[in-house]
Amino acid sequence: MLDVLLRDKTRKPGNPSIAAETVACVVALTCGEPPPGDTHWTGRSMAKTAGISLRSVQRIWQVHQLQPQRVRSFKRSRDPRFAEKIRCIQNSE
Repeated sequence: MLDVLLRDKTRKPGNPSIAAETVACVVALTCGEPPPGDTHWTGRSMAKTAGISLRSVQRIWQVHQLQPQRVRSFKRSRDPRFAEKIRCIQNSE
């Protein structure tokens, strides 16, 4: 009985790491266009698209210093009369 407890089990601890191809895919998707109808990628939508866990997506984004929720450009309005309103504002100046 004591021999069983002293025997060393040789196996890798924890889960296997994420493949480099999956990491590259997540980074490329994050830097590209967001899903249709969204303004940016969310962790959950990326996890579903990439087929990995939300926490894995968060780790990848942290390592690569990606913050898709921070948009550095002008957000396009979804208002169908947006162009008309801009012209009205420009004419009033």
